[in-house]
Amino acid sequence: MKAKRLLCILALVSSAFGLLRAQGRNVCFEAGTPGGNASSAEIYSGIEKGGFRPGYSSSNYWRAGAAAKTRGRFGKSYMTGSFSFEELHGKDMMTSMFINPGYYPIDVLEFTPGDKTLQSYRFDGGIAHPLGEAWSLGGRVGFVSQNYAKRKDIRHTNYGLDFSVVPSVLYRIGSRQRLGLSLVFRKTSESIEAEQVGSATADTYYAFFDKGLRYGTYQAWDGSGIHLAEAGVNRLPVREYSYGAALQYGYGAFYADAEYLRTSGLVGEKGYDWYRFPGHKLAANLSFQHRVPGVCGGARLMLHVDWRGQRLEEAAWDKVTSGGITLPEVYGYNTVSRRRQLNLMPSWQLSFNHLALRSVRVAYAGIIMDEHASPQYPYTDRWHLWMSRLELTAVTGLPFGGIGQRFTLTFGARGFWANDSGQGLEAGEAAVEPAAAPFRLSGDWIRKHEYMTSSGMGLNGSLAYAFHAVRGLSLSVDASWTHAFEIEYLLGKNRWTGNLHLGYAF
Repeated sequence: MKAKRLLCILALVSSAFGLLRAQGRNVCFEAGTPGGNASSAEIYSGIEKGGFRPGYSSSNYWRAGAAAKTRGRFGKSYMTGSFSFEELHGKDMMTSMFINPGYYPIDVLEFTPGDKTLQSYRFDGGIAHPLGEAWSLGGRVGFVSQNYAKRKDIRHTNYGLDFSVVPSVLYRIGSRQRLGLSLVFRKTSESIEAEQVGSATADTYYAFFDKGLRYGTYQAWDGSGIHLAEAGVNRLPVREYSYGAALQYGYGAFYADAEYLRTSGLVGEKGYDWYRFPGHKLAANLSFQHRVPGVCGGARLMLHVDWRGQRLEEAAWDKVTSGGITLPEVYGYNTVSRRRQLNLMPSWQLSFNHLALRSVRVAYAGIIMDEHASPQYPYTDRWHLWMSRLELTAVTGLPFGGIGQRFTLTFGARGFWANDSGQGLEAGEAAVEPAAAPFRLSGDWIRKHEYMTSSGMGLNGSLAYAFHAVRGLSLSVDASWTHAFEIEYLLGKNRWTGNLHLGYAF
């Protein structure tokens, strides 16, 4: 039994911030009890629509996908694995050309509404193997491949990759303590290949290269400042590397971990290093599971905190010709923007082992963002934002005659609000008279600002049915509604989603 517990703990720890979970049914809560072999698969489809959305999102999404995951013991080893595929179609999409807008410190925006298709393949696997009673080795590998395409001028095709490797070691101290160490390597990359197929002239279509707070370059899409069609590089390549380590500690029902990553990013290739973006990441998790007097269940208190700091540096470069060969040469870098973000997410969940009420969860998410832009000497701008979200979720069973255990109802309510302050564009003291103010894409910034600083409320729910005739087969439907207050520039105040899932557990 001790060996089995050890293997489960390592498999969860090596997956970067796994929490010790309680398993079992119709018994009182017992912290740290591991689960056994389990596998599941599902197919799903859903829609999302409404006017309350960021500018890069779609007025009408449709998605479909399939996913499978498994965990179990194979000899002395404990293994976990998952695979999924999803296809997403969006209508009337424009502005950001990136798969995950906002992840990288740069952005490229275009302004011809059209349909986009995104295909995502995800794989994740982990293994843990004991080396005696005290030591265990493990690791996790994650891989995501994404293809993104728009078939209306300006047309673009994106290729995104996200690869991570996390080797781990776990040491048990006595019967209740365990100490783990993980090394982390991650690489993300994305490339954008753009083209024009229509008969219009090249300068008919414009694009905007965002260097921070929507300050940047606005010109014909194949201009040198946009970097989509530079001579020598026929695409916009971006990549980021992350290196670091994580420590994990567990004592009985208490668990804690901390991770530090140093990041290094680059925009360009083949010597055309237009931008670089170094940064740091810190993250920590706390979890404590405890008994509740008078409740045959238990409670879990959790806290997640992470911080990221990053700066964007623009290269001062030129093309140098020597011996008939022209090569790019970088002379130095200037910082054009900085950004910092702190996420604070505490939650408390109370679980019950009876049918009527399964669990209640209260969660808060607070995000503090600070962005500083220096688009052109001596001009500067700064924006500070605090976003908050409070959510209550409950899971119940529906007592429909003798089949109450076949139905599970989940419902939740949430509220969100934000506060912000901005410096505005200012020109500091300069040795010479400052040039004209840098260009800002004001219309898109106004809409982005309204979306991120809005307040509102939302409701969500799901209903799942476990079939009696086929053990392990289930059908579920979920839906959500979000309503924002006092919207002026966005296309609406509401957003709806709906999904249908068919799953099988074995």
